[in-house]
Amino acid sequence: MKSNFSTKYPVFEADQVLSQKHLNNITSYLEEQDRVTRVGAIGIGIVCGMKISNPRDAIIQIGCGTAITSLGYQIQWEQQQFTHYWEDELSQNFLQPNLSQEPYLNAIYQYVTPYASLKNCRELLPETSDIPTKVQLTEAFLQNKIVLLLLEASLIDQKNCLTTNCDDKGKRMEFKVRPLLLDIEEVETILLNQILHPIGKPISIPRLNVPKKNLKTGADIRTAYSDLSEGTMQKEIAAKSKYLAQCFKSLSAQVTDFEALLEVAEIMEKTVEENSRRLHFQYVWDWLRDLASAYNEILHYYTLHCRTLCCANEALFPFHILLGYADSAKGKAITISKPITSQRVRTPWIPVAERCSSNEMQVLTALLKRFTYIIKHFEVPEYAKTPVRIIPGLFGKYQLSEKNIPYYYADVDKLVNYWNPQKSLVGLQDTQLSYFASQYTDSDEVKNPLHYDLEAYNYFRIEGHIGNNYQEVLKSILDQQQNFQLPFKVIALNATEFLKNRSNVTNANIVWTDLELDYDLVRRDYENIIGKSKSWLIKNKERIEPFFEIKRKNELNLYIQLLELARKSMEENFVDFLPIYDEFIETYERIEDISSFHREHIFSLLQRGGSKNDPSDNFLMEDVIDHLDAVITVCQKGEFRALYQAAVEKWQKVQLNMTLSEYAKKHPGMEHIAGVTKGGTFIIVYQDRRKVKPKRPTNIIASNDFVASANTAMAGLASETFAAAAQPAKKAKIAPSDTCDDKMNELLSSMGSFVSNYFSAEHAKPLIAYMLDYTKFERPTEDELADTIPSQLVIADFYLPYICCSEGDSVTIQIVNPKPQDNGNLADFSAEDFNESDFNTK
Repeated sequence: MKSNFSTKYPVFEADQVLSQKHLNNITSYLEEQDRVTRVGAIGIGIVCGMKISNPRDAIIQIGCGTAITSLGYQIQWEQQQFTHYWEDELSQNFLQPNLSQEPYLNAIYQYVTPYASLKNCRELLPETSDIPTKVQLTEAFLQNKIVLLLLEASLIDQKNCLTTNCDDKGKRMEFKVRPLLLDIEEVETILLNQILHPIGKPISIPRLNVPKKNLKTGADIRTAYSDLSEGTMQKEIAAKSKYLAQCFKSLSAQVTDFEALLEVAEIMEKTVEENSRRLHFQYVWDWLRDLASAYNEILHYYTLHCRTLCCANEALFPFHILLGYADSAKGKAITISKPITSQRVRTPWIPVAERCSSNEMQVLTALLKRFTYIIKHFEVPEYAKTPVRIIPGLFGKYQLSEKNIPYYYADVDKLVNYWNPQKSLVGLQDTQLSYFASQYTDSDEVKNPLHYDLEAYNYFRIEGHIGNNYQEVLKSILDQQQNFQLPFKVIALNATEFLKNRSNVTNANIVWTDLELDYDLVRRDYENIIGKSKSWLIKNKERIEPFFEIKRKNELNLYIQLLELARKSMEENFVDFLPIYDEFIETYERIEDISSFHREHIFSLLQRGGSKNDPSDNFLMEDVIDHLDAVITVCQKGEFRALYQAAVEKWQKVQLNMTLSEYAKKHPGMEHIAGVTKGGTFIIVYQDRRKVKPKRPTNIIASNDFVASANTAMAGLASETFAAAAQPAKKAKIAPSDTCDDKMNELLSSMGSFVSNYFSAEHAKPLIAYMLDYTKFERPTEDELADTIPSQLVIADFYLPYICCSEGDSVTIQIVNPKPQDNGNLADFSAEDFNESDFNTK
């Protein structure tokens, strides 16, 4: 506290001519010494008492107590109840006193300016007040109101001019304590500046994507992070950092890169600009969060351990004391749930004492070093050179020093020395967990913490995945999760809009559950009939072979081999059947056509009289027709097509659910915390707008004699069917002037002609279809052309605080106690006593 006359005061002598200046100077000196003694030797704030209570609704009671303002004025208060208030104005003698003759009073009245906005005020009144304009307090009126005791120090002119006497009677200082009722907004903007915290209030960190926006693509996510990074928090960090530099200027020699506190605005702007278009743009936001958290921890530690009044700020609360909420119930609730908020609306008691020991000053200095270090050393490791690591840690209300060191800081072996000052004081800084722990420790429990007890942790930090292929990342995380039995789930979401023609069920790698069972039943039925028919044909080959010889011999052998090929081509699992579905349909259409052809031929023979040499052959012909009918019937494609269509629909639904926008709609609460909590779901986000390419048809193989013969036979029977396949379908043009589309169609036409001329009809059709599907392309949208995010690389991560979600089919098994079996009156169906009791079904 500054003392205005601390170096001199007047000394009176005999016969000295005194003026008001001499008397005022000595009075001012003594009065100032009293105030300096209170502030410098005792403290400031509410010493004791002055508690607000509400004996009844709409009644405010202020208990007795003592307080000292930051200017050193002592306020004594006796308990009093208030039931009314009135609209009044603060005295002009307080707000704008005439100090032309009393310049020494400038020392105190220079702090009056902030109170000018409270000129029109509401003063609390007791029930006995005789002020006619008083208004009854109500419970609704007291909501969001703050009680303030204002020490109105008025310089009053005592001149009293009458008609015959205008003697100058001097002036007087009059102190009046006025209980005022203020809106919380008035207190926030006018009187709460630096009351609780000499270095300000904590920085509030905004949430990503609040208010909600539909994040569909990687560009949307990047824009959301960019909006946050360039928001108001960046300006607040810069302002608070500069204030830190002023508050702790005396520590500048001990803090490396102390000047970074003054340069933080430029550093943040440059870092955001350089990294916002890179794949790790989410870490830019994490870095800004770290800066805010680092400042908040300095603020928290300084307030609890190192706040002193050796250089008290007189402007904190020079003429007032805040008592708290007018509604004491609300004040009590806030005291429990939000202690800092509660203290901010009640002036705290700050005693004078040496509260900051040497160790505490070391901790504070280390926190400042960490703050300046992370300002200047943001650096994300190069992609694909860092494996994915899962490290246990703490998440929630913990201070930054209690959390893991992120992997986007350079030279972690230096940062670890002051990341957690409490550990560094006792030489345990090498126990700090981080991605690069191997740089500063040889301890296995620090380098491989997942091998040890995880009870102390509530969170898993996952790093090293950004910029890497999402499939490899997913496999790595799943391997670690399963290997170390970690309690969370992981999924991958595609940050793109779902398009049906981009999904290919043949590439689906999911569990088909009920469809697998249905396929197994249909497949076994098919294989059974085909197998039995083939066995019967082989068994009776010598006798029935003449029935098949229409134009050439060996027709029956070709047909039997075709059945064998068909039977062996079936896949045991549905997931393996899907890629060969088209080939399967074509193969069995051919079997159906050939079977129908031979059936009609043999049936016509039978109608014309059958065999004349051996009448028993007629019965054999009927048996052949029956077996051919069985093959034709089982070759009905309806069941297989229904299974395939169900798989396509399910796969499209799964693909839709695995897009970021659709998943976010169904599962609210996604947040980014650079990891996942225990029992949560970790979400890796990638972007893949490419069309899924089909697998190469399995029937495109080198021909052998059998296949060539079978092709010749089938070509004659179904030439019209394959002729259409040999003509390549042209892709519809997007616009007549699209030269690229025209060239692509010309190329496809040429390739189709080549395949038709040099491949058999059996192989030509699937090969042409494969080429058409593989070369099918879509014109990119303007957004896609402008989007520089590579495909299939992890670009962001989120988490859900719960396990979500299984896409499998549910099966409910109900276990009940079996009923006791009644063994009496069992049916024996004896002919001698056969009666109704033999129909007992118990």
